[in-house]
Amino acid sequence: MRSTLDTLDPEARLAYPELVALTYRQAAFQNFWHDRQGQPTSAAHALSYELQPWLALGEDHPKLRRYQELDQLLIQPIHDIRPRQRQAIDLLITDLFFRFQQDLLARYWTTYDQDQDHGITNPYERWDQFPDEVVPTDLVSVFPEWLRALNSGNLQRWVEARLASTRPVAHFYQPWRQAFDQLNALADQTWPQLDVDLAPEQAHAQVRLLAEQLIALRDLSADYQPQLVAPAQPATLQLAESEPPPSSDFSELSISAETQQATPGSEPQIEVAEAIYLFDATLVSGLRRFQQRHALPVTGRVDEATRAALNRHPAERSRILAHNLRRLHHLPQELQARHLMVNLADQQLELIEHGERTLAMRIIIGRDGQRTPIMNQWLTSLVLNPLWNVPNSIAKDRIFPRARSNPEYLASRDYALVQGWHTPARFVNIEDLPDDAFTSGNQQYRIVQKPGRFNQLGRAKFRLSNQQAIYLHDTPYRQFFSQTQRDISAGCIRLEESARLVDALLAPSRHWTPERISETYASGDERYIRVFPRVAVYLMYWTAWVDAEGQIQWREDIYHKDQLGYSPAIQQLANPSDPPASPNPARS
Repeated sequence: MRSTLDTLDPEARLAYPELVALTYRQAAFQNFWHDRQGQPTSAAHALSYELQPWLALGEDHPKLRRYQELDQLLIQPIHDIRPRQRQAIDLLITDLFFRFQQDLLARYWTTYDQDQDHGITNPYERWDQFPDEVVPTDLVSVFPEWLRALNSGNLQRWVEARLASTRPVAHFYQPWRQAFDQLNALADQTWPQLDVDLAPEQAHAQVRLLAEQLIALRDLSADYQPQLVAPAQPATLQLAESEPPPSSDFSELSISAETQQATPGSEPQIEVAEAIYLFDATLVSGLRRFQQRHALPVTGRVDEATRAALNRHPAERSRILAHNLRRLHHLPQELQARHLMVNLADQQLELIEHGERTLAMRIIIGRDGQRTPIMNQWLTSLVLNPLWNVPNSIAKDRIFPRARSNPEYLASRDYALVQGWHTPARFVNIEDLPDDAFTSGNQQYRIVQKPGRFNQLGRAKFRLSNQQAIYLHDTPYRQFFSQTQRDISAGCIRLEESARLVDALLAPSRHWTPERISETYASGDERYIRVFPRVAVYLMYWTAWVDAEGQIQWREDIYHKDQLGYSPAIQQLANPSDPPASPNPARS
Protein backbone atom coordinates (compact mmCIF):
# COMPACT_ATOMS: atom_id res chain seq x y z
CA MET A 1 0.00 0.00 0.00
CA ARG A 2 2.88 2.34 0.76
CA SER A 3 4.40 1.75 -2.66
CA THR A 4 1.04 2.47 -4.30
CA LEU A 5 0.76 5.81 -2.51
CA ASP A 6 4.33 6.68 -3.51
CA THR A 7 3.37 6.55 -7.20
CA LEU A 8 1.09 9.54 -6.53
CA ASP A 9 2.72 11.41 -3.65
CA PRO A 10 5.66 10.11 -1.56
CA GLU A 11 4.64 12.52 1.24
CA ALA A 12 1.09 11.17 1.51
CA ARG A 13 0.22 9.71 4.92
CA LEU A 14 -2.91 7.84 5.96
CA ALA A 15 -4.60 8.31 9.33
CA TYR A 16 -5.99 4.75 9.34
CA PRO A 17 -3.54 2.61 7.29
CA GLU A 18 -4.45 -0.68 9.02
CA LEU A 19 -8.19 -0.16 8.58
CA VAL A 20 -7.77 0.91 4.97
CA ALA A 21 -5.69 -2.22 4.25
CA LEU A 22 -8.29 -4.50 5.85
CA THR A 23 -11.06 -2.78 3.89
CA TYR A 24 -9.43 -3.32 0.49
CA ARG A 25 -8.53 -6.89 1.32
CA GLN A 26 -12.17 -7.58 2.19
CA ALA A 27 -13.28 -5.80 -1.01
CA ALA A 28 -10.93 -7.93 -3.15
CA PHE A 29 -8.88 -4.78 -3.91
CA GLN A 30 -11.61 -3.16 -5.97
CA ASN A 31 -11.84 0.62 -6.22
CA PHE A 32 -14.70 2.29 -4.36
CA TRP A 33 -14.81 5.80 -5.77
CA HIS A 34 -14.06 5.79 -9.53
CA ASP A 35 -14.98 3.29 -12.22
CA ARG A 36 -12.67 1.94 -14.89
CA GLN A 37 -13.35 4.95 -17.08
CA GLY A 38 -12.27 7.27 -14.27
CA GLN A 39 -15.79 8.55 -13.59
CA PRO A 40 -17.11 8.97 -10.02
CA THR A 41 -19.15 6.00 -8.86
CA SER A 42 -22.52 6.21 -7.13
CA ALA A 43 -20.66 5.82 -3.82
CA ALA A 44 -18.58 8.89 -4.66
CA HIS A 45 -21.72 10.89 -5.45
CA ALA A 46 -23.35 9.70 -2.22
CA LEU A 47 -20.38 10.77 -0.11
CA SER A 48 -20.10 14.12 -1.90
CA TYR A 49 -23.81 14.72 -1.25
CA GLU A 50 -23.27 13.94 2.44
CA LEU A 51 -20.48 16.51 2.66
CA GLN A 52 -22.42 19.48 1.27
CA PRO A 53 -23.98 20.78 4.53
CA TRP A 54 -20.57 20.68 6.19
CA LEU A 55 -19.01 22.60 3.32
CA ALA A 56 -21.83 25.15 3.57
CA LEU A 57 -20.68 26.07 7.09
CA GLY A 58 -18.15 28.21 5.27
CA GLU A 59 -15.58 28.54 8.06
CA ASP A 60 -11.81 28.23 7.95
CA HIS A 61 -11.53 25.08 10.01
CA PRO A 62 -8.89 22.38 9.40
CA LYS A 63 -11.48 19.60 9.31
CA LEU A 64 -13.66 21.52 6.88
CA ARG A 65 -10.64 22.11 4.66
CA ARG A 66 -10.12 18.35 4.69
CA TYR A 67 -13.76 17.79 3.74
CA GLN A 68 -13.28 20.23 0.85
CA GLU A 69 -10.25 18.27 -0.30
CA LEU A 70 -12.25 15.05 -0.07
CA ASP A 71 -15.11 16.50 -2.09
CA GLN A 72 -12.77 17.66 -4.85
CA LEU A 73 -11.20 14.20 -5.09
CA LEU A 74 -14.64 12.63 -5.30
CA ILE A 75 -16.22 14.74 -8.02
CA GLN A 76 -13.21 15.13 -10.29
CA PRO A 77 -12.93 12.49 -13.05
CA ILE A 78 -9.49 10.92 -13.30
CA HIS A 79 -8.10 10.20 -16.78
CA ASP A 80 -4.72 9.60 -18.32
CA ILE A 81 -3.08 8.25 -15.18
CA ARG A 82 -1.62 4.85 -14.44
CA PRO A 83 -3.75 2.20 -12.70
CA ARG A 84 -1.63 2.30 -9.55
CA GLN A 85 -2.04 6.06 -9.32
CA ARG A 86 -5.78 5.59 -9.68
CA GLN A 87 -5.61 3.06 -6.84
CA ALA A 88 -3.61 5.55 -4.76
CA ILE A 89 -6.33 8.15 -5.18
CA ASP A 90 -8.88 5.57 -4.11
CA LEU A 91 -6.84 4.80 -0.99
CA LEU A 92 -6.60 8.50 -0.08
CA ILE A 93 -10.33 8.99 -0.51
CA THR A 94 -11.11 5.97 1.67
CA ASP A 95 -8.85 7.27 4.41
CA LEU A 96 -10.50 10.72 4.26
CA PHE A 97 -13.88 8.99 4.31
CA PHE A 98 -12.86 7.17 7.50
CA ARG A 99 -11.70 10.43 9.07
CA PHE A 100 -15.05 12.06 8.24
CA GLN A 101 -16.91 9.15 9.78
CA GLN A 102 -14.68 9.28 12.87
CA ASP A 103 -15.65 12.93 13.39
CA LEU A 104 -19.33 12.00 13.32
CA LEU A 105 -18.97 8.89 15.49
CA ALA A 106 -17.04 10.87 18.12
CA ARG A 107 -19.63 13.67 17.88
CA TYR A 108 -16.80 16.10 17.35
CA TRP A 109 -19.00 18.81 15.88
CA THR A 110 -21.29 19.01 18.91
CA THR A 111 -18.42 20.24 21.10
CA TYR A 112 -18.84 23.72 19.66
CA ASP A 113 -22.26 24.09 21.31
CA GLN A 114 -21.13 23.43 24.86
CA ASP A 115 -21.90 26.27 27.26
CA GLN A 116 -19.77 26.98 30.29
CA ASP A 117 -22.39 29.20 31.94
CA HIS A 118 -23.35 26.74 34.70
CA GLY A 119 -21.19 25.03 37.28
CA ILE A 120 -21.88 21.96 39.41
CA THR A 121 -23.99 23.13 42.34
CA ASN A 122 -24.40 19.83 44.20
CA PRO A 123 -21.68 17.32 43.33
CA TYR A 124 -23.17 14.69 45.64
CA GLU A 125 -26.12 13.92 43.36
CA ARG A 126 -25.67 11.05 40.92
CA TRP A 127 -28.03 9.70 38.27
CA ASP A 128 -26.41 6.39 37.41
CA GLN A 129 -29.82 4.79 36.87
CA PHE A 130 -30.48 7.30 34.06
CA PRO A 131 -27.62 6.79 31.58
CA ASP A 132 -26.88 9.22 28.80
CA GLU A 133 -28.37 7.80 25.59
CA VAL A 134 -25.98 9.75 23.34
CA VAL A 135 -22.62 8.04 23.73
CA PRO A 136 -19.73 9.08 21.49
CA THR A 137 -17.86 6.18 19.95
CA ASP A 138 -15.00 5.82 17.50
CA LEU A 139 -14.15 4.20 14.21
CA VAL A 140 -11.96 1.49 15.71
CA SER A 141 -14.84 0.28 17.90
CA VAL A 142 -17.35 -0.04 15.08
CA PHE A 143 -14.94 -1.17 12.38
CA PRO A 144 -15.25 -4.94 12.99
CA GLU A 145 -18.99 -4.67 12.34
CA TRP A 146 -18.33 -2.50 9.27
CA LEU A 147 -15.87 -5.05 7.93
CA ARG A 148 -18.31 -7.95 8.38
CA ALA A 149 -20.92 -6.00 6.41
CA LEU A 150 -18.58 -5.45 3.47
CA ASN A 151 -19.24 -7.65 0.47
CA SER A 152 -16.96 -7.31 -2.53
CA GLY A 153 -19.96 -7.26 -4.84
CA ASN A 154 -21.83 -4.46 -3.06
CA LEU A 155 -19.28 -1.73 -2.46
CA GLN A 156 -21.66 1.13 -3.26
CA ARG A 157 -24.37 -0.24 -1.00
CA TRP A 158 -21.83 -0.67 1.78
CA VAL A 159 -20.71 2.96 1.57
CA GLU A 160 -24.30 4.21 1.54
CA ALA A 161 -25.10 2.07 4.62
CA ARG A 162 -22.10 3.51 6.48
CA LEU A 163 -23.24 7.06 5.67
CA ALA A 164 -26.77 6.29 6.85
CA SER A 165 -25.46 4.88 10.13
CA THR A 166 -23.90 8.20 11.15
CA ARG A 167 -26.77 10.47 10.12
CA PRO A 168 -28.98 12.06 12.79
CA VAL A 169 -32.61 11.12 13.52
CA ALA A 170 -34.14 10.33 10.14
CA HIS A 171 -37.55 11.99 10.57
CA PHE A 172 -35.77 15.27 11.33
CA TYR A 173 -32.81 14.91 9.01
CA GLN A 174 -34.58 13.96 5.79
CA PRO A 175 -36.95 16.95 5.47
CA TRP A 176 -34.30 19.34 6.78
CA ARG A 177 -31.82 18.03 4.25
CA GLN A 178 -34.35 18.43 1.44
CA ALA A 179 -34.88 22.04 2.52
CA PHE A 180 -31.11 22.57 2.56
CA ASP A 181 -30.84 21.25 -1.00
CA GLN A 182 -33.56 23.65 -2.17
CA LEU A 183 -31.78 26.63 -0.63
CA ASN A 184 -28.35 25.50 -1.75
CA ALA A 185 -29.61 25.37 -5.35
CA LEU A 186 -30.18 29.15 -5.07
CA ALA A 187 -26.86 29.89 -3.39
CA ASP A 188 -25.03 31.01 -6.55
CA GLN A 189 -27.86 33.16 -7.88
CA THR A 190 -28.19 36.93 -7.60
CA TRP A 191 -30.76 37.68 -4.91
CA PRO A 192 -33.18 40.63 -5.25
CA GLN A 193 -32.75 43.33 -2.60
CA LEU A 194 -35.55 45.54 -1.29
CA ASP A 195 -34.59 49.00 -0.09
CA VAL A 196 -38.03 50.51 0.63
CA ASP A 197 -40.93 49.74 2.94
CA LEU A 198 -44.12 48.55 1.25
CA ALA A 199 -47.74 48.48 2.36
CA PRO A 200 -50.80 46.61 1.05
CA GLU A 201 -52.46 48.25 -1.99
CA GLN A 202 -49.34 50.31 -2.62
CA ALA A 203 -48.03 50.46 -6.19
CA HIS A 204 -44.28 50.43 -6.55
CA ALA A 205 -41.56 49.06 -8.82
CA GLN A 206 -40.08 46.94 -6.01
CA VAL A 207 -43.31 44.97 -5.57
CA ARG A 208 -41.94 42.79 -8.38
CA LEU A 209 -38.79 42.09 -6.33
CA LEU A 210 -40.93 41.18 -3.33
CA ALA A 211 -42.85 38.71 -5.46
CA GLU A 212 -39.61 37.17 -6.76
CA GLN A 213 -38.33 36.67 -3.21
CA LEU A 214 -41.56 35.10 -1.94
CA ILE A 215 -41.82 32.78 -4.96
CA ALA A 216 -38.20 31.60 -4.54
CA LEU A 217 -38.78 31.01 -0.81
CA ARG A 218 -42.03 29.12 -1.58
CA ASP A 219 -44.35 31.51 0.22
CA LEU A 220 -46.03 32.26 -3.12
CA SER A 221 -47.09 29.95 -5.90
CA ALA A 222 -44.53 29.68 -8.70
CA ASP A 223 -47.16 30.72 -11.28
CA TYR A 224 -48.03 33.99 -9.48
CA GLN A 225 -47.70 37.11 -11.64
CA PRO A 226 -47.72 40.50 -9.91
CA GLN A 227 -50.44 42.86 -11.16
CA LEU A 228 -48.95 45.43 -13.55
CA VAL A 229 -50.16 48.98 -12.93
CA ALA A 230 -47.88 50.93 -15.26
CA PRO A 231 -45.46 49.40 -17.79
CA ALA A 232 -41.84 50.46 -18.09
CA GLN A 233 -41.45 53.51 -20.34
CA PRO A 234 -38.64 55.82 -21.42
CA ALA A 235 -38.48 59.17 -19.67
CA THR A 236 -39.09 62.23 -21.85
CA LEU A 237 -35.80 63.93 -22.72
CA GLN A 238 -35.96 67.67 -22.04
CA LEU A 239 -33.35 70.29 -22.96
CA ALA A 240 -32.49 72.98 -20.47
CA GLU A 241 -34.33 75.75 -22.33
CA SER A 242 -37.58 73.81 -22.71
CA GLU A 243 -40.57 73.94 -20.43
CA PRO A 244 -40.79 71.34 -17.69
CA PRO A 245 -42.84 68.29 -18.69
CA PRO A 246 -46.45 68.14 -17.56
CA SER A 247 -47.28 66.07 -14.47
CA SER A 248 -47.48 62.34 -15.13
CA ASP A 249 -50.85 60.66 -14.92
CA PHE A 250 -49.14 58.18 -12.56
CA SER A 251 -47.59 60.74 -10.21
CA GLU A 252 -49.59 59.27 -7.35
CA LEU A 253 -47.85 55.97 -8.04
CA SER A 254 -44.39 57.52 -7.52
CA ILE A 255 -43.38 57.40 -11.22
CA SER A 256 -40.75 60.06 -11.91
CA ALA A 257 -38.73 60.94 -15.02
CA GLU A 258 -35.65 63.03 -14.32
CA THR A 259 -34.88 65.83 -16.74
CA GLN A 260 -31.42 65.65 -18.27
CA GLN A 261 -29.52 68.39 -20.13
CA ALA A 262 -27.78 67.46 -23.38
CA THR A 263 -24.12 68.45 -23.55
CA PRO A 264 -22.29 69.35 -26.79
CA GLY A 265 -20.90 66.30 -28.58
CA SER A 266 -22.78 63.79 -26.42
CA GLU A 267 -25.57 61.43 -27.29
CA PRO A 268 -28.88 62.04 -25.53
CA GLN A 269 -29.31 59.58 -22.60
CA ILE A 270 -32.78 58.11 -22.25
CA GLU A 271 -33.71 56.92 -18.74
CA VAL A 272 -36.33 54.22 -18.35
CA ALA A 273 -38.99 54.49 -15.69
CA GLU A 274 -39.44 51.06 -14.07
CA ALA A 275 -42.69 49.16 -14.36
CA ILE A 276 -45.04 49.61 -11.41
CA TYR A 277 -46.82 46.69 -9.73
CA LEU A 278 -49.61 46.49 -7.17
CA PHE A 279 -49.05 45.03 -3.70
CA ASP A 280 -52.22 42.93 -3.95
CA ALA A 281 -54.01 40.59 -1.55
CA THR A 282 -52.17 37.51 -2.82
CA LEU A 283 -48.84 39.13 -2.07
CA VAL A 284 -50.08 40.19 1.36
CA SER A 285 -51.04 36.59 2.12
CA GLY A 286 -47.64 35.31 1.01
CA LEU A 287 -45.83 37.94 3.06
CA ARG A 288 -47.87 37.11 6.15
CA ARG A 289 -46.88 33.46 5.72
CA PHE A 290 -43.22 34.53 5.45
CA GLN A 291 -43.50 36.66 8.60
CA GLN A 292 -45.07 33.81 10.54
CA ARG A 293 -42.23 31.47 9.54
CA HIS A 294 -39.70 34.02 10.85
CA ALA A 295 -41.54 34.86 14.12
CA LEU A 296 -41.97 38.44 12.90
CA PRO A 297 -45.08 40.53 13.61
CA VAL A 298 -47.61 39.25 11.08
CA THR A 299 -48.65 42.58 9.57
CA GLY A 300 -48.58 41.92 5.83
CA ARG A 301 -46.37 45.01 5.48
CA VAL A 302 -42.70 45.27 4.53
CA ASP A 303 -40.96 47.11 7.36
CA GLU A 304 -37.28 47.23 8.29
CA ALA A 305 -37.20 43.89 10.14
CA THR A 306 -39.19 42.07 7.45
CA ARG A 307 -37.06 43.61 4.72
CA ALA A 308 -33.87 42.42 6.41
CA ALA A 309 -35.24 38.87 6.55
CA LEU A 310 -36.40 38.98 2.92
CA ASN A 311 -33.03 40.26 1.75
CA ARG A 312 -31.11 37.43 3.42
CA HIS A 313 -29.33 35.56 0.65
CA PRO A 314 -30.12 31.85 0.16
CA ALA A 315 -26.41 31.08 0.64
CA GLU A 316 -26.66 32.54 4.14
CA ARG A 317 -29.85 30.60 4.77
CA SER A 318 -28.05 27.42 3.64
CA ARG A 319 -25.25 28.16 6.08
CA ILE A 320 -27.68 28.63 8.97
CA LEU A 321 -29.63 25.48 8.13
CA ALA A 322 -26.32 23.58 7.84
CA HIS A 323 -25.52 24.54 11.44
CA ASN A 324 -28.90 23.21 12.54
CA LEU A 325 -28.25 19.96 10.65
CA ARG A 326 -24.96 19.85 12.55
CA ARG A 327 -26.78 20.32 15.87
CA LEU A 328 -29.09 17.40 15.09
CA HIS A 329 -26.11 15.24 16.05
CA HIS A 330 -26.83 16.12 19.69
CA LEU A 331 -29.84 13.81 19.57
CA PRO A 332 -29.67 10.02 19.93
CA GLN A 333 -30.50 8.27 16.67
CA GLU A 334 -33.60 6.75 18.25
CA LEU A 335 -35.77 8.96 20.44
CA GLN A 336 -37.65 7.66 23.46
CA ALA A 337 -41.32 6.95 22.74
CA ARG A 338 -42.31 9.41 25.48
CA HIS A 339 -40.27 12.59 25.57
CA LEU A 340 -40.24 16.34 25.96
CA MET A 341 -38.74 18.16 22.99
CA VAL A 342 -37.61 21.69 23.85
CA ASN A 343 -36.43 24.11 21.17
CA LEU A 344 -34.55 26.80 23.06
CA ALA A 345 -34.32 29.14 20.05
CA ASP A 346 -38.09 28.93 19.50
CA GLN A 347 -38.76 29.01 23.25
CA GLN A 348 -41.32 26.23 22.94
CA LEU A 349 -41.85 22.82 24.57
CA GLU A 350 -43.71 19.82 23.20
CA LEU A 351 -44.71 16.55 24.83
CA ILE A 352 -44.39 13.74 22.28
CA GLU A 353 -46.01 10.38 23.00
CA HIS A 354 -45.50 7.58 20.47
CA GLY A 355 -44.89 10.02 17.63
CA GLU A 356 -47.84 12.30 18.39
CA ARG A 357 -47.65 15.78 19.89
CA THR A 358 -50.01 15.73 22.87
CA LEU A 359 -49.07 19.05 24.50
CA ALA A 360 -47.29 22.27 23.53
CA MET A 361 -46.53 25.45 25.42
CA ARG A 362 -44.34 28.53 25.54
CA ILE A 363 -41.32 28.58 27.81
CA ILE A 364 -38.81 31.04 29.26
CA ILE A 365 -35.12 30.18 28.87
CA GLY A 366 -31.77 31.43 30.18
CA ARG A 367 -30.43 34.80 29.17
CA ASP A 368 -27.16 35.10 27.26
CA GLY A 369 -24.43 34.62 29.85
CA GLN A 370 -26.64 32.18 31.76
CA ARG A 371 -27.77 30.17 28.78
CA THR A 372 -29.86 27.05 29.05
CA PRO A 373 -27.50 24.38 27.67
CA ILE A 374 -28.19 21.81 24.99
CA MET A 375 -28.73 18.52 26.83
CA ASN A 376 -30.17 15.02 26.54
CA GLN A 377 -31.77 14.33 29.90
CA TRP A 378 -34.11 12.12 31.85
CA LEU A 379 -36.97 13.45 33.93
CA THR A 380 -35.82 11.99 37.25
CA SER A 381 -38.76 13.15 39.36
CA LEU A 382 -41.67 15.54 39.55
CA VAL A 383 -41.95 17.76 42.63
CA LEU A 384 -45.24 19.33 43.71
CA ASN A 385 -45.05 22.35 46.03
CA PRO A 386 -41.26 22.47 45.66
CA LEU A 387 -38.79 24.22 47.91
CA TRP A 388 -36.52 26.55 45.96
CA ASN A 389 -32.81 26.25 46.65
CA VAL A 390 -31.70 29.76 45.77
CA PRO A 391 -28.54 29.81 43.59
CA ASN A 392 -25.55 31.23 45.44
CA SER A 393 -25.16 34.13 43.03
CA ILE A 394 -28.74 35.29 43.67
CA ALA A 395 -28.41 34.67 47.39
CA LYS A 396 -25.18 36.65 47.64
CA ASP A 397 -26.05 39.57 45.34
CA ARG A 398 -29.78 40.05 45.88
CA ILE A 399 -31.26 38.33 48.92
CA PHE A 400 -28.48 38.34 51.55
CA PRO A 401 -27.89 42.14 51.37
CA ARG A 402 -31.65 42.83 51.71
CA ALA A 403 -31.91 40.43 54.64
CA ARG A 404 -29.00 42.15 56.41
CA SER A 405 -30.67 45.57 56.09
CA ASN A 406 -34.21 44.33 56.85
CA PRO A 407 -34.52 41.49 59.43
CA GLU A 408 -38.13 40.88 58.35
CA TYR A 409 -37.33 40.44 54.68
CA LEU A 410 -36.67 36.67 54.71
CA ALA A 411 -39.88 35.79 56.54
CA SER A 412 -41.95 38.16 54.38
CA ARG A 413 -40.90 36.24 51.26
CA ASP A 414 -41.01 32.73 52.80
CA TYR A 415 -37.20 32.39 52.77
CA ALA A 416 -35.19 30.36 55.29
CA LEU A 417 -31.45 30.03 55.94
CA VAL A 418 -30.01 26.50 55.90
CA GLN A 419 -26.54 25.16 56.69
CA GLY A 420 -25.32 22.28 54.49
CA TRP A 421 -27.35 19.62 52.68
CA HIS A 422 -28.29 17.58 55.71
CA THR A 423 -31.54 15.70 56.25
CA PRO A 424 -33.34 17.02 58.18
CA ALA A 425 -32.29 20.55 57.28
CA ARG A 426 -30.28 22.63 59.77
CA PHE A 427 -31.92 26.06 59.90
CA VAL A 428 -29.87 29.05 61.08
CA ASN A 429 -30.55 32.71 61.83
CA ILE A 430 -29.32 35.66 59.80
CA GLU A 431 -27.23 36.82 62.78
CA ASP A 432 -25.25 33.56 62.66
CA LEU A 433 -24.01 34.01 59.10
CA PRO A 434 -20.42 35.17 58.48
CA ASP A 435 -19.71 38.00 56.07
CA ASP A 436 -18.33 35.64 53.43
CA ALA A 437 -21.49 33.49 53.28
CA PHE A 438 -22.50 32.43 49.75
CA THR A 439 -19.10 33.29 48.33
CA SER A 440 -16.74 30.82 46.65
CA GLY A 441 -14.79 30.55 49.88
CA ASN A 442 -17.79 29.63 52.01
CA GLN A 443 -20.55 27.64 50.34
CA GLN A 444 -21.85 25.76 53.38
CA TYR A 445 -24.89 28.03 53.66
CA ARG A 446 -27.87 28.30 51.37
CA ILE A 447 -31.23 30.04 51.19
CA VAL A 448 -34.40 28.07 50.51
CA GLN A 449 -37.85 29.41 49.71
CA LYS A 450 -40.82 27.53 51.10
CA PRO A 451 -43.85 26.59 48.97
CA GLY A 452 -46.33 29.41 48.58
CA ARG A 453 -47.33 32.35 46.47
CA PHE A 454 -43.83 33.87 46.50
CA ASN A 455 -42.02 30.68 45.52
CA GLN A 456 -40.02 31.24 42.35
CA LEU A 457 -40.63 27.66 41.22
CA GLY A 458 -44.40 28.02 41.44
CA ARG A 459 -46.31 24.83 42.18
CA ALA A 460 -44.22 22.27 40.28
CA LYS A 461 -40.62 21.42 39.52
CA PHE A 462 -39.42 18.87 36.96
CA ARG A 463 -36.01 17.53 37.96
CA LEU A 464 -33.53 16.48 35.28
CA SER A 465 -30.52 14.16 35.33
CA ASN A 466 -27.76 16.77 35.42
CA GLN A 467 -25.52 18.25 38.07
CA GLN A 468 -25.75 21.80 36.76
CA ALA A 469 -29.02 22.72 38.52
CA ILE A 470 -30.86 22.92 35.19
CA TYR A 471 -34.50 21.88 35.46
CA LEU A 472 -38.04 22.86 34.39
CA HIS A 473 -40.45 24.62 36.71
CA ASP A 474 -43.62 26.62 37.13
CA THR A 475 -43.45 30.37 37.80
CA PRO A 476 -45.69 32.93 39.53
CA TYR A 477 -44.80 35.55 36.92
CA ARG A 478 -47.19 34.86 34.05
CA GLN A 479 -46.83 38.22 32.28
CA PHE A 480 -43.51 37.36 30.62
CA PHE A 481 -45.02 34.64 28.43
CA SER A 482 -46.65 37.28 26.24
CA GLN A 483 -43.22 38.51 25.13
CA THR A 484 -41.83 37.36 21.78
CA GLN A 485 -38.29 36.95 23.16
CA ARG A 486 -38.30 35.17 26.50
CA ASP A 487 -34.60 34.59 27.22
CA ILE A 488 -34.67 36.11 30.70
CA SER A 489 -34.09 33.31 33.24
CA ALA A 490 -30.91 32.32 35.06
CA GLY A 491 -30.69 29.09 33.05
CA CYS A 492 -33.66 26.98 34.09
CA ILE A 493 -36.78 26.63 31.95
CA ARG A 494 -40.01 28.23 33.15
CA LEU A 495 -43.23 26.68 31.88
CA GLU A 496 -46.33 28.52 30.75
CA GLU A 497 -48.71 25.70 31.74
CA SER A 498 -46.98 23.49 34.28
CA ALA A 499 -50.27 22.11 35.67
CA ARG A 500 -51.18 20.70 32.25
CA LEU A 501 -47.76 19.07 31.98
CA VAL A 502 -48.14 17.55 35.46
CA ASP A 503 -51.52 16.10 34.48
CA ALA A 504 -50.17 14.74 31.17
CA LEU A 505 -47.11 13.11 32.74
CA LEU A 506 -49.14 11.47 35.50
CA ALA A 507 -52.06 10.45 33.27
CA PRO A 508 -50.84 6.81 32.91
CA SER A 509 -50.77 6.44 36.71
CA ARG A 510 -53.77 4.89 38.45
CA HIS A 511 -52.46 6.22 41.74
CA TRP A 512 -52.10 9.88 40.81
CA THR A 513 -55.64 10.82 39.87
CA PRO A 514 -56.60 14.46 39.17
CA GLU A 515 -58.28 14.56 42.58
CA ARG A 516 -55.16 13.44 44.40
CA ILE A 517 -53.00 15.92 42.48
CA SER A 518 -55.36 18.72 43.55
CA GLU A 519 -55.25 17.55 47.17
CA THR A 520 -51.45 17.55 47.12
CA TYR A 521 -51.35 21.09 45.76
CA ALA A 522 -53.76 22.19 48.49
CA SER A 523 -51.72 20.61 51.28
CA GLY A 524 -48.74 22.86 50.60
CA ASP A 525 -46.36 20.01 51.46
CA GLU A 526 -43.44 19.25 49.17
CA ARG A 527 -43.98 15.91 47.41
CA TYR A 528 -41.57 14.00 45.15
CA ILE A 529 -43.13 11.75 42.47
CA ARG A 530 -41.46 9.29 40.11
CA VAL A 531 -42.92 9.34 36.60
CA PHE A 532 -43.60 6.10 34.70
CA PRO A 533 -43.17 5.30 31.89
CA ARG A 534 -39.97 7.28 32.13
CA VAL A 535 -39.67 10.44 30.08
CA ALA A 536 -36.65 11.68 28.15
CA VAL A 537 -36.08 15.44 27.89
CA TYR A 538 -34.24 16.80 24.86
CA LEU A 539 -33.08 20.40 25.23
CA MET A 540 -32.18 21.40 21.67
CA TYR A 541 -31.35 24.68 19.93
CA TRP A 542 -32.73 25.05 16.41
CA THR A 543 -32.81 28.41 14.64
CA ALA A 544 -34.04 26.78 11.41
CA TRP A 545 -36.09 23.62 11.03
CA VAL A 546 -38.86 22.06 8.96
CA ASP A 547 -42.23 21.92 10.73
CA ALA A 548 -44.96 19.30 10.47
CA GLU A 549 -46.45 21.11 7.45
CA GLY A 550 -43.14 21.01 5.58
CA GLN A 551 -42.42 24.72 6.03
CA ILE A 552 -38.97 25.99 7.04
CA GLN A 553 -39.21 27.94 10.28
CA TRP A 554 -36.56 30.54 11.16
CA ARG A 555 -35.70 32.07 14.54
CA GLU A 556 -33.18 34.58 15.83
CA ASP A 557 -29.83 33.15 16.89
CA ILE A 558 -30.04 34.51 20.43
CA TYR A 559 -27.24 32.26 21.72
CA HIS A 560 -24.85 32.88 18.78
CA LYS A 561 -24.53 29.20 17.94
CA ASP A 562 -24.86 29.46 14.16
CA GLN A 563 -21.08 29.62 13.97
CA LEU A 564 -18.29 27.42 15.22
CA GLY A 565 -16.18 29.93 17.09
CA TYR A 566 -13.22 27.78 16.12
CA SER A 567 -9.96 28.11 18.06
CA PRO A 568 -6.81 25.96 17.95
CA ALA A 569 -7.17 25.26 21.68
CA ILE A 570 -10.61 23.68 21.20
CA GLN A 571 -9.36 21.76 18.18
CA GLN A 572 -6.39 20.31 20.05
CA LEU A 573 -8.55 19.40 23.03
CA ALA A 574 -11.08 17.59 20.83
CA ASN A 575 -8.56 15.87 18.59
CA PRO A 576 -4.91 16.12 19.66
CA SER A 577 -3.73 14.39 16.48
CA ASP A 578 -4.81 17.35 14.34
CA PRO A 579 -2.34 20.23 13.98
CA PRO A 580 -3.54 23.69 15.04
CA ALA A 581 -4.45 26.21 12.38
CA SER A 582 -5.11 29.93 12.22
CA PRO A 583 -8.19 30.72 14.32
CA ASN A 584 -11.37 32.47 13.32
CA PRO A 585 -12.77 35.25 15.51
CA ALA A 586 -14.39 33.58 18.51
CA ARG A 587 -18.12 33.79 18.85
CA SER A 588 -19.47 36.24 21.38
